[in-house]
Amino acid sequence: MRLAKRIGLVLAALLGVVLVAVGAAALWVVNTDFRPLVEREAGGALEREMTVGSLVIGWRNPLRFELADVRIANMPGGSEPDMMRFARVVAEIDLGSLLRGVMRFERLTLERPMILLERHENGARNWRFPGGGGPAPRGGLAVVPKNRTQFPTLIDFTVGEGLLIYRSEGRQDIRLDFRSMAVRSSGDDAPVSLTIDGAYNGKPVRMDGTTDSFARMRDDSVPFGTELRMTAEGGTLGFRGTMTEPTDFEGVRGPLHIEAGDLGRFMALFGVDLAATFPLQVDGAFDKQGARWLLAGARGQVAGNRFTGEVTLDEGARGQPDAIVTALAFPVLDVAALLGERKAGGDTKLDAVNLRPDEKPGAVVEARLRAARLLYGAIAVTDFLGEIRTRPGDIAVSRLAFGAAGGRVETSGRLRAVAGGGQLNARSRVSNAEIAELVRLFGGEEAPITGRLNAVSTIELTGETLADGLKASRGQTVLTLRDGQVARDLMEKASTDLRALFRRGEGWVPLECLVGVIDLRDGLAKIGPLRLRTPRTALRAAGFVDLPSAQLDMVLRADSDAANAAALKLPIKIAGPVADPRIGPAFGTLVRRLDEPDPIPEWMVPELPQLVAQANCPR
Repeated sequence: MRLAKRIGLVLAALLGVVLVAVGAAALWVVNTDFRPLVEREAGGALEREMTVGSLVIGWRNPLRFELADVRIANMPGGSEPDMMRFARVVAEIDLGSLLRGVMRFERLTLERPMILLERHENGARNWRFPGGGGPAPRGGLAVVPKNRTQFPTLIDFTVGEGLLIYRSEGRQDIRLDFRSMAVRSSGDDAPVSLTIDGAYNGKPVRMDGTTDSFARMRDDSVPFGTELRMTAEGGTLGFRGTMTEPTDFEGVRGPLHIEAGDLGRFMALFGVDLAATFPLQVDGAFDKQGARWLLAGARGQVAGNRFTGEVTLDEGARGQPDAIVTALAFPVLDVAALLGERKAGGDTKLDAVNLRPDEKPGAVVEARLRAARLLYGAIAVTDFLGEIRTRPGDIAVSRLAFGAAGGRVETSGRLRAVAGGGQLNARSRVSNAEIAELVRLFGGEEAPITGRLNAVSTIELTGETLADGLKASRGQTVLTLRDGQVARDLMEKASTDLRALFRRGEGWVPLECLVGVIDLRDGLAKIGPLRLRTPRTALRAAGFVDLPSAQLDMVLRADSDAANAAALKLPIKIAGPVADPRIGPAFGTLVRRLDEPDPIPEWMVPELPQLVAQANCPR
């Protein structure tokens, strides 16, 4: 009995010591300020300075933390001192998850967060925390997950009145405002729901989605399934696919659907100023790997025009613009539908057309467009092909070609930024086109001449505007026509036939040949030689057109080979505004030019003399 009593006293004494020790420890835990410890440990894990205004811990399961005025410093050289700020953070963590090595938040609430994601030209990104210098380990507890294997489980995650800014040197900020955001799941193996209500670059936007479970998120051996739908002013965007690294939006693959009732309003969401009020609908296979974004197998409609093709975007390297490559094909392309109110026949003034290309574009572009049939108002052409490339201060059209009037029209050119504005070099060729149909195609009246037209034209001009460029220009056009017809009425009037004063000539006269040369220097187009021959008449013309002022000064004369007492053979002068010239008898220096030998201009392209020779149109 004495032994039992002594043992009981010893046990009671030991229990008393334990209770005192536990009680003292509990009092210390409750009364100790853990804020410096949290700042030190969390800041050390991030390798960034972290400050906490206040910290309250609820010692129960789930373990509750309530922090106020939390700040995490930006990387060295950042544009602002803080990368993150939170007015209030409430977290409830399942204690068992800490033992299992996977952090599980029963509740996580962020109030008025400000997050700045910043990318420097040297490649540094402030959201990539150093973490020891090596690759992030797989799995395990992590204050900030460095890859998907460390991602926690979020049972109830909410954000209120938040702001996220993405900043890249030399580019406009991307701003995402969160009025509310919620991520919810019923457990580690259950699907996850996501809702965001806020604004993107100041434009209202809502996003809804579902994803695979958090357990699937942490298994990097399989792609992570995601379904998202974004609704914004002007349109919607939907994606359903997978990601290999969701925390970095990397390895993204799956079908993408875009539908915009007003493309301009929808693109304003992404900071793109696009004058496009027409609708767009497109479906394609989206693939993002590293810096490359690809939309392949695209099918859709733009302004009612069906198309297929693909679009690729490569993010620019440090200090470089993004690169966009697009290839689209249309069965029918109605250009007027794309231009909206800016229809053909506009009244654009020459001094309003800027020649200087953008020297700091947001992106460089290579585009290839095909259309079996292209429409522009009353103009309709076939087999259209356009190839264009833009670079800073440089726009090149390597090929612009289409079928028209039974022939082919091809153009190429380049606009480069130079001292004094822009320099335009362009070259065009018309092959075997029926001239009367060509005139009607581009809105002209019925042509008094028919035949197959061949022409080559070159132009070079420099200036701030098109009006300036014409004043400092040089160019040349040669056109030939054979085996056609010319209206008898035109030839009688050109011959100043007295009968043409009293009646209209009827029928057509066979056309043996026509050749014309236009030489452009500093805005003055010199016409000549211009020769037209029929079996009975030879017509010659010479003169000038002042392009900046649109003034014409031209003389022509027809010489009949047959005796005709009614033909006066007087030269005719056509002068005044190009749109409404005056016609009358011609005298003076300009008339004498008709009898001078044809001038031999300085040929700007090799084939021009060959074209003149092939025309075989003697004086």
